[in-house]
Amino acid sequence: MTKLNTIPTNDRRSPSEDSGGRFHSISLSGGKDSTFLLLRMIELGMPIDAVISADTGMEFPEMYDHLAKLDDHLYRERGIHITTLRHPKGFEYLMFDEPKQKPSALERRARLGVPPYGNGWPGIRQWGPHKIARFCGERRSKGADAVFAARWKRSQADFATTRCTGQLKTHLISKEVNRLKAEKNALHYVGIAADEPQRIKNEIYPLVEWGITEAQALQICYDRGFDWNGLYEIYHRCSCWCCPFQRIDELRKLRRHHPELWAKLREMDERALGQFGNTALGRFKDDWTVEQLERRFAAEDAAKETERKENAMSKDKSEEIRDLFKGVPPKNVIIQVDGLPAKTLEQHIQNRKAQQKPKKKRGKSR
Repeated sequence: MTKLNTIPTNDRRSPSEDSGGRFHSISLSGGKDSTFLLLRMIELGMPIDAVISADTGMEFPEMYDHLAKLDDHLYRERGIHITTLRHPKGFEYLMFDEPKQKPSALERRARLGVPPYGNGWPGIRQWGPHKIARFCGERRSKGADAVFAARWKRSQADFATTRCTGQLKTHLISKEVNRLKAEKNALHYVGIAADEPQRIKNEIYPLVEWGITEAQALQICYDRGFDWNGLYEIYHRCSCWCCPFQRIDELRKLRRHHPELWAKLREMDERALGQFGNTALGRFKDDWTVEQLERRFAAEDAAKETERKENAMSKDKSEEIRDLFKGVPPKNVIIQVDGLPAKTLEQHIQNRKAQQKPKKKRGKSR
């Protein structure tokens, strides 16, 4: 396990003594990597002028508690609070109510019987002539000349993210960071672990410089008393609980551990299907609605409960038979198996022992 004192205190970017009065900002998602980054920069005495976070409104309750705990710690140590950015309308407005304005989008929706408002369930952006863009079940060839009706669309530059993440997180943070860079010549620090090099862009990544992996970052946060009330012990990722891109098993865990959020997800699923129908906008996943997943998980639970009861009954029956013949000599117990002649329990035991006797090894041939 990596200990904090194994990270060199001089292994930092732009410390206060040579930063030339530059402004220092940190991105904070609330996850393990950005949490470790904030804690470690505080401990090393590195300059921190702003901590920027974006709230989608769809985080786990435990995450909001964690962020509040971090904010208290930051204020005690540095006298500043987390700057929280929010979309003025929020997730559900974008999903169900945002009006469409482009004539092409309005015509397409009218043709397909889809209301002229709301973006439906978020999807991955698929852009340009070298991708097959999907919308409401329609498909176009790779030679398509134009971008085709991307859901939650903001700008073509955001193709690498889900559309809801672009509007509710990355766009807000990028806009604020760009303002700080322009107005205050800011340096910006991002918590990406050393084992995620594909996510590195043009900011400052101390975890990469320090060689801190995701697992190490999480353990160090635990060591410092930040445990997310057990979220990481349940889920692989602790992002928005309603994300359609979660693994099936993550959704199974959501149903089990956060039934109130699962109930809300079922309500959103019903509303999406009612508004957008069985289309790419109305389907939670390509192959599953939330209600179909509910039936699947309920059937799995029922099968497990049946198996549990059968195992318990089998155990009880064995104990009942054992108790029934307790103290009775084996020669007095008659058992018939598969229509074969009845034998005493004693004979059955002797036959089994005979079958289990190791065969004598043959002597070596001369």
